[in-house]
Amino acid sequence: MFETGLFEGQQSSADRLVCLHHPDIAIPDPIDGYHAVAAISDEVEKFLRMVFINENPLYGLDPINPALSDSLPEIANRIVTAISPPRKNLIKQPLLPWIEISVDNPQSMEHMDDLNSATIRYANKDALDLFDFLDQPDTWGDLVKVINKFSTDDRWQNELFHVIRKIGSGRKFEQIHAVFNTAADKICRPIVCAIDRLGKQGKIDTFQISFVEEVGAINTSEIPTDLSALSTTLRYAFRFRWEILEKFGQSDIKEDDIEALENALQRIEHDAESRGVSDEVSLKSLFASESEANEISQMYKVYYKLRNPEGTGKLDIAIRDKDTQVVRDVLNNLLPLNRRFLNMTAERFGNLVSNTS
Repeated sequence: MFETGLFEGQQSSADRLVCLHHPDIAIPDPIDGYHAVAAISDEVEKFLRMVFINENPLYGLDPINPALSDSLPEIANRIVTAISPPRKNLIKQPLLPWIEISVDNPQSMEHMDDLNSATIRYANKDALDLFDFLDQPDTWGDLVKVINKFSTDDRWQNELFHVIRKIGSGRKFEQIHAVFNTAADKICRPIVCAIDRLGKQGKIDTFQISFVEEVGAINTSEIPTDLSALSTTLRYAFRFRWEILEKFGQSDIKEDDIEALENALQRIEHDAESRGVSDEVSLKSLFASESEANEISQMYKVYYKLRNPEGTGKLDIAIRDKDTQVVRDVLNNLLPLNRRFLNMTAERFGNLVSNTS
């Protein structure tokens, strides 16, 4: 109160006295009439924007420093921390394998090396155990390179790369579905579960990644490549049959069912892509006869006309328009195709199993 009175007595008509206070402390009555700003990130940033960025902070005065615009969230956060420091008795105790990484300009990443150079801020013991480390390495690349000893499948790293880039760009994203084998023969999947940001809209400081064990995933490292590819393809063909065709094509569906259908399709497609289901060329190479390979090509052509990445297929449009009759007709027409594919693939799978020593 003494200092407030001292400054008030010395201020000119152009000066302003502002009460910047802890958010939990009430302003004393004698200075209750002053401009008050609680030490909350949003409030402090709004105040700083008024002082430095806005036109006429005082009448006739140009903006003081517009160049500070991008830095205001970080400055506001530092002021808030100085006035209302975090409670020292609160600590974060991750209950899963947990890693925090700092990525420079994640929205501008172009190559996997950009992610590999990310700095590891923190990794708990459970996470280090997954990657066969005793001490925390410096970078993400140092951490994950050991995984290449146990698996050449790096789809999970590619998915993580795209997820972090999308988060950095403020875009929606699908969580990671691909998995990896650890040194202890576990199969794990990474999840980007949180970010630390400097202020509500400030720069992303760290990405927080946890790992869950996928007990339902298959370790394909000892399975012959062609058998592994066919078994994975069979799995998703079966899922498509009973999660899609039988469920939505064999009974009357309502508009509300269309959303469930689309979610089920996307779930199968994303999972299949992450598990490395063979593309047309690779799948055809697994069959012995040219006639079967040609039949598979024809199946791909038929399905592409119904559903494709461009969203121009007959099924894509019917789902978008919530046209229940067309959706049902398309699924019914796909049922014989699916049966034929399952029979062909199962027969080929059986032959390969019989001829594998």
